[in-house]
Amino acid sequence: MNLDDAIERTRFLPTLVEGPNDKKALEKLGFTTIIVMQGPLYAIVEQIQHHEELALLVDLDAYGKKLYRYFYTELTKRGVKVNNEFRELLFSTPVRQIEGLVTYLEKVEA
Repeated sequence: MNLDDAIERTRFLPTLVEGPNDKKALEKLGFTTIIVMQGPLYAIVEQIQHHEELALLVDLDAYGKKLYRYFYTELTKRGVKVNNEFRELLFSTPVRQIEGLVTYLEKVEA
């Protein structure tokens, strides 16, 4: 699977991101349900735990990895399927910040 396929398969899932710039980047890629982290982490879990499935597109840096582990653990405990196909593909690219994804894809396509 390539990034275009992953985007296509993920864009209609509720997607949790770290900040507003990440949201803007994903909107440019056609993502429709983007949840920006606001407030305490436990409150975010409570806010999103009703979803059957969602994507966690947090940054791939050290802090993002900690966030990913926290949300993955808490959400799977509550029966939410965490779709990480797209995130896993990002590890094979130089992209480490979600907000840089659009710029990277534009360069690759050019």
